[in-house]
Amino acid sequence: MWEYSQITDYGKIRDSTVLTIYYPIQELPRLTTQTLRKILEEADELLKRKEYIQACEKYYKVMEEVIKKLTELYKEKSRLLTNFINYVRKRGNWNTFILQRAAEELRRILNEELGGGIGDKIYEAWEAALRLHRDCFHEQILGDTVIKEKRDIITETFNLIARELEKLDIHYIKLEEDSTGFETPLNSAHT
Repeated sequence: MWEYSQITDYGKIRDSTVLTIYYPIQELPRLTTQTLRKILEEADELLKRKEYIQACEKYYKVMEEVIKKLTELYKEKSRLLTNFINYVRKRGNWNTFILQRAAEELRRILNEELGGGIGDKIYEAWEAALRLHRDCFHEQILGDTVIKEKRDIITETFNLIARELEKLDIHYIKLEEDSTGFETPLNSAHT
């Protein structure tokens, strides 16, 4: 389980397990790609122990963060994504409706920008995560076969898009270093 950390003057949250980066555009912290990998590993361990509800929620959390980070990364390509960022900034948090709409818009943009049906894969993984959240976490009606199928979709997609997500992590880590002199574990691992 995660331990919650103190927020520093610069908006960074750190502990031995979780590293977040403050995204100035959204004005909210985002989990790093490295942390999302750890969450996937935790979810796999929970799934092995048949702790389905907690595993499903972690798989959902990973895809939720992927959608948020991709929205940030591709906001310049779509007025709709820019509007979502502005909405989140004013409201202070995301909701399922905005996440769904962002996933739909990202599907279109990523298919155009990256090709290879990557947008379709992201959207399929988002839909898989949403199903786990709704039908496992809230309703407890999914069996382990369906959960494992959805997990595979989410994990494969995460691995496929991780490099794109890391670009954003590195960008914001550099901004933090430039403004604070603070060196993060993620940045020192990439240098």
